[in-house]
Amino acid sequence: MSLLNVAELQALMATTRPQIVDIRVDNEFQSGHIPGAIHIPMEALESRLADLDKRVPTVIVCHSGDRARVAHAQVEHLFDRVHVLCGGTAAWIQEGNAVVRTTRLRKSLYHQALIGASIVNAIGVLLTILVHPYWIGINAFVSCGLMAAGSVGFCLMGRIMAVMPWNRPVAPSMRIIEDSSRA
Repeated sequence: MSLLNVAELQALMATTRPQIVDIRVDNEFQSGHIPGAIHIPMEALESRLADLDKRVPTVIVCHSGDRARVAHAQVEHLFDRVHVLCGGTAAWIQEGNAVVRTTRLRKSLYHQALIGASIVNAIGVLLTILVHPYWIGINAFVSCGLMAAGSVGFCLMGRIMAVMPWNRPVAPSMRIIEDSSRA
């Protein structure tokens, strides 16, 4: 596997125009991505390979590099030169590089849904212990919801989180390239 650190990616960007493929989910991508990155969520990568030029140096990016390594293993045999950004966009931002933000979101909907489900589950446990054993139904409901979300790809908690005020996208005319070194 070919890993690139941030400095190596910057050097590659200075000498050629690599395809930077960001495989994170929509809200993660919108909350801050490398300028010029192509957004192809990991679950759509294999079906969207025709959108990419397999002869151009390609860098797969996620938040930390873990998902990018998995995606790399799926497609490495199809590309002439494919790399993974070690540390992902988190490393890119930590080095003080600019990112493009199209939403105010700081956590992905996936993470928000997990946090929401955990809170509801904790409330169910407390009610079961302190009030009545029948409150265990809350935990059963959350567990079934999580199983259904994992099985069919529809998450009610994620849909609820998506309409919250903090997840509203920035208007297209307000898209900004944000210099993370000023943060």
